[in-house]
Amino acid sequence: MTPATSPGRIERLNGVPIYFEVHGSGDPLLLLHGFSGCSQDWSAFIGSQSPSTGEGFQRIIPDLRGHGRSFVPRDGGLAGTKSAQPGLTVPPGFSAWRHDEAAADMFALLDHLGIETVKGMGVSGGGNVLLHMATKQPERVKAMVLVSATSYFPAQARPIMRAYPDSLPAEGEKICGGATPAVTRRSKRSWRAPRRSRTAMTT
Repeated sequence: MTPATSPGRIERLNGVPIYFEVHGSGDPLLLLHGFSGCSQDWSAFIGSQSPSTGEGFQRIIPDLRGHGRSFVPRDGGLAGTKSAQPGLTVPPGFSAWRHDEAAADMFALLDHLGIETVKGMGVSGGGNVLLHMATKQPERVKAMVLVSATSYFPAQARPIMRAYPDSLPAEGEKICGGATPAVTRRSKRSWRAPRRSRTAMTT
């Protein structure tokens, strides 16, 4: 259950509890935050109805899996095993997820909302998720804006990206209403989310 003050809700989509908010009406626009962020990163697009912040759009704003209020089961049954990423072993306390899995979550969300086609805007990891969506079901993604997204992580960048979650501060928990990917603690909020594990982002 989401907090009483939350304008969104949690639904189990693609096997994962996904938090999302829907604001406004018009052409569907999917807004995807970056790695270690959450739906609240788009707060400037939520309360305003000016042309620059979303007038005429139905804004669909989720927490990607492993972020904010969208969580994966503890360890995902993966701890100590090989993940889908070749050569990567998931350490205890982490749940591995991939951009293509998050893309499948977003298609499940669109299906849940009865939305056939969508425009999208994604920052960093959210942009990578949009790229996967456009590759998997191009007929459903009418247009997209990508900010600091990449279609490929070169081999020398991957160790840096894997170490990134450990450098994140805990402050994101206060902003996002859930754990940042680097934090493993039980939420003190009234909706009593189960303990969430750390998230290891794989490409």
